Amino acid sequence: VGLDPTHGLSSIRGVIPVAASLDHVGPLARTVVDAALVLQAIAGFDLGSGGTLTLRDRDGGFMVRHPEQVKGQRLAVGSLDISTELQSILQSGVPQQTYVAVAPFDRTRRTLTFRRIQDAPMIVVAGLAEDDYLAQWRQERWKTLGWLGFSLLVLWGGGLVLWRLWRGRERSAHALATSEA
Repeated sequence: VGLDPTHGLSSIRGVIPVAASLDHVGPLARTVVDAALVLQAIAGFDLGSGGTLTLRDRDGGFMVRHPEQVKGQRLAVGSLDISTELQSILQSGVPQQTYVAVAPFDRTRRTLTFRRIQDAPMIVVAGLAEDDYLAQWRQERWKTLGWLGFSLLVLWGGGLVLWRLWRGRERSAHALATSEA
């Protein structure tokens, strides 16, 4: 039994796509139950190559991050080096929020989701780099623009051929009319 999961359900890290429709991973198993169990094991949150998952104390002090290094840089435990957007969210007291910010430590623009942990004095911040989640869209945009350009060129060429045929017919009709007169 083969299972083709929804895009984004399993990580594509390390996958070499053979075609646009074959760029994600799904299980092959003997039974449907086995396939479902394998899918549960491989399904998860994919941060992408520039994404981060950070745990901070209630004041925004750094505790731990996955991956530990981003662009070769590490934050020191307790560091309060946070974006102005996160500072204002912490001061507002909201329990959770999604926002866009440029991280001060690596200057990467990310869409981040902040959530306070209810029974602990900690907050979790998960961020996806804009380059990661927009990469496929950008690639598709160029393909679409290419097809659009090709279609317009074919349409223009077809119109030009029809116009020339029409002009030739008009000339022939005019020549026939003048020869009969």
